Amino acid sequence: MLTGEDKEVQIYKGPPFKSEKSHQNSHTGFVTKIAFTPWGEGAHFITVSADKSLKIYNTESNEVVFVHDGLHTMGINDFSFTEIENEIITCSSDRTVKVWKVNFESL
Repeated sequence: MLTGEDKEVQIYKGPPFKSEKSHQNSHTGFVTKIAFTPWGEGAHFITVSADKSLKIYNTESNEVVFVHDGLHTMGINDFSFTEIENEIITCSSDRTVKVWKVNFESL
C-alpha cells in the first residue's frame, strides 16, 4: 500500500498495515498521485508532484530508479496509463496533457 502525504511517500505492508518505509522529502512539492504500473505485475510504482516531476520506484527495493523533472510549466495534478505498455499521461495546472514513453526494461 502506498500513500502520499505532503512531500513524502509512505510504504505500508499488511494487513495489518504497518509502515515499512518512508521517503521523506521525496518531492519538493506535494505528492499528488501514486500508482503501481499495470504491466510487469506492478514491478514499479510512480509518483507525481506539484514540483513538476515524475519519479519511478522499484517495488521490490522501494528505491527511486528514474526521475524526470520539469515535465510541465506548473505542477502535475494527475497521471494515468495508456493502453500502450510503458506510456504514461500527465496533466498539469498549466492546462496541458502530455504523453511520456518510459523504457521500463532498462530500469
